[in-house]
Amino acid sequence: MKNLLENLGLEEYYDKKLNLHTVLQIDKSSVTDMPVQSLSDLPWLFLKRLMMLQRTARSINCSSDGAEDSESDDDQETESDCSQTSLKTELSNSIRIKLDAALSCRNGMMKVEGIQKTYMDTMEKKVLDLLKLCRENKSVMSDSMLNKAFEKMWQETVSTLSYTGLQKQDIIKRVLLHLRKNLESRGSSMALNLDKVTDLNNYGQEKFVVCKDKWKITKWYYKSQIKIVQEMSDNLISDCWDFVNTKNKSEDDYDDTYIREILNKINEKLKAQEDLELKEDFELSLKLHICGFASREFLKIHNQFIQKNNPQTALENFKQSYQSDFIDLYRERDQCQKKADEFMSNYIKPALEKYMSEVVGMKMADNMVTGENSKIFGTRTAFQISVLKNLLDKSKFETYLHFIESYETFVKGFIFDKIREHFTTENRMIQLEEKLLSEVISEITLAIEEAEQDSRLNRNDIKGFIQDICRKLQERLVIPKDAVDKIGKLNNANPQKIAESLQCLVKDMDKSLKDVFQETDFQSKMKFLQTKPQDVLFKRVWGCGQQCPFCKAPCEAGGEDHIEHFVAIHRPEGLNGRKDNNSKKLETDICTSLVHSNKSFSCKDTNNQWHPYKEYKKIYKNWRIDLDSSINATAYWKYVMAQFNEQFADEYDAKPADIPSSWKDITKDKAKETLE
Repeated sequence: MKNLLENLGLEEYYDKKLNLHTVLQIDKSSVTDMPVQSLSDLPWLFLKRLMMLQRTARSINCSSDGAEDSESDDDQETESDCSQTSLKTELSNSIRIKLDAALSCRNGMMKVEGIQKTYMDTMEKKVLDLLKLCRENKSVMSDSMLNKAFEKMWQETVSTLSYTGLQKQDIIKRVLLHLRKNLESRGSSMALNLDKVTDLNNYGQEKFVVCKDKWKITKWYYKSQIKIVQEMSDNLISDCWDFVNTKNKSEDDYDDTYIREILNKINEKLKAQEDLELKEDFELSLKLHICGFASREFLKIHNQFIQKNNPQTALENFKQSYQSDFIDLYRERDQCQKKADEFMSNYIKPALEKYMSEVVGMKMADNMVTGENSKIFGTRTAFQISVLKNLLDKSKFETYLHFIESYETFVKGFIFDKIREHFTTENRMIQLEEKLLSEVISEITLAIEEAEQDSRLNRNDIKGFIQDICRKLQERLVIPKDAVDKIGKLNNANPQKIAESLQCLVKDMDKSLKDVFQETDFQSKMKFLQTKPQDVLFKRVWGCGQQCPFCKAPCEAGGEDHIEHFVAIHRPEGLNGRKDNNSKKLETDICTSLVHSNKSFSCKDTNNQWHPYKEYKKIYKNWRIDLDSSINATAYWKYVMAQFNEQFADEYDAKPADIPSSWKDITKDKAKETLE
């Protein structure tokens, strides 16, 4: 990690711990550790600080996933260099996206906070003026009289305020605009078809169905290929729905970085599937479908944000609190317990729950990589071997077919099952939650104690006391700025008594959250997480998504932008449905042998012309297919094909392959040994 940061010019931040609160509050006056020549420098300074916030950066393994399988030190060094370069690129791109979104989100919240603070300051002054007026009244006022006076003051003040809240945006129109920008380089034909689209509301309403005639995909598509495209589309649509739902749970306003990230997801997926030769009409239809439902969900997110952060609504939400504070101050009642309850329930507990939702998922992923499951998730090659062993243990044709035809879906299911198996055993999920909770509870308790001691010099400085607690907790919890203003004003309390009440409330909160941990099932907890461990692990083991052009085995090279694709264990081509043109029997040839034979192949990539396997590099320049290092290298898949020859033939509407006698001699135990 240190070398990675040095290569990015960020070595000075390796030992520094920067928190989200510091990053989001960055401005020209707050940057003291580096010179700021102009405001244009701030985004880069922000980016450098944000580097330390990326949990991905802290968990990245810069060694090559395939290095352990290389045959020479030179191969290891080259693969490692490529992997590190790729990881740096992935990390930088991820940070840029998050930087754009964070800056935009912060700008939006600053507008909201500014408007709300103006209204609250105005109302606070009016309440204090009313309090002074009532105290000057010689006769003691009843609660009814106080309520009446407050209501009169409130209505008069509200009528004078100019409610210039956030303006609603045409989100669907903005999404369509970004879709046009995304496709503007695709040519006149695409532009003409897109010009016919005037309203995204008409798209994404029904299930996306891949059909050769409807989507005008290439004529050579057979039923199996259409199934592959449908599977790819379904996975992509599901990923985009997950992305939208995660954004919805964040309670932030919609930002254009959301749709740009979705369009990037689609572009990356289609790029990884270039061998499918999907037509422009298909790409447009898929993007319209996804942008259709995404735009409607983003509109809901925007409207919810506008409603929640409407200054008038926010002020009305505080009305009862203002009224209660006013009467308490008039009666000179002790507000310690009340203010402690308000601070804990409205600020500390929500911040803690949000922290848990963001951290638990990443900690789960870390445990899967570094703990007893490290043999599964340590490298892409190790993951592939673990999956193959799992398939062999089950020895079911349907499972093998699912793995071959729906690899991405299978992998996601496998990862989730492993996570569930690990964390539902011996209450590990609860243990992790309680461990993280205990760490934060200890910090909250300590922060209250230290703030209480610091406040003894000024026993009436409630605002300073609350501010001190927030500052001490900012390493972990993001507490809204209005906590200081709301809790620290209009009160008749002292820090010492509030601290005593807070400590009791912290214990109650600790117990109540632990009860929730015990009562909530695993599936519900996973939905609550902002960072999904299965997504983190999938990104780690998925790689570039490319498959061997001959046997369709997935690439195992490290990073997304590696120079060469490679696979450790290739398969007989018949497992992917390839059959002899004349006999219609499934092929038993394996590409690791074919590329060193005198045989030829023809496909769409060769314009259906015969091309020598030996010269496959001329067609597939980015693939490296090595000769089998031993006779046992492909024994696993030979065993599988021998066992399920009849079933695969039925599935692919072919005749069973002529299985070599040596393949039939391979036992299940022998097949498993070859994976060791």
